[in-house]
Amino acid sequence: ERFYDFRVRGFLNDIIEPGSSIGRFKKYQVIGKSEDYIKFKNQGCLFFRAYLGMGAEETNYNKLKAMDLEDNLVSPLVHPSASFNSDMTEIEDGCLIGPNAVLSPDTAMGQNCMILGGGFLGHDSTMEEFSHLATNAVVGATVLIGKGSHVGSNSTVREK
Repeated sequence: ERFYDFRVRGFLNDIIEPGSSIGRFKKYQVIGKSEDYIKFKNQGCLFFRAYLGMGAEETNYNKLKAMDLEDNLVSPLVHPSASFNSDMTEIEDGCLIGPNAVLSPDTAMGQNCMILGGGFLGHDSTMEEFSHLATNAVVGATVLIGKGSHVGSNSTVREK
């Protein structure tokens, strides 16, 4: 398992101009566009890939998949208050697990999935790559959340 303490160097963003800052309270610099990743890869940086914002999912998904990043360069980010048993869950590279999120036993998160604050993934459920559970979303037992799917805030997906 690879869980690290991080220092955020900045963001690659295709919408906001490099040199700009993002964040309301803590400001982070936009250090380039997505195609600039190779420069930072060559500097030994670790990456967290995410596409945020709805509307261009397929374009964003294809952009991120085109980045030639070995698995050991794409790290998961896990909030310390998240709850799961690492011996009974599979968390692939690039996943984000937010504050107070819960993963039940025998759950799996494919590459680059997100469970935001308060999200719950029920036992024997799977999230395929690039799928998201928004804040307080609940997924029941034995559910498959398909590739690139989004479960909205305060939503419930019932078990089979």
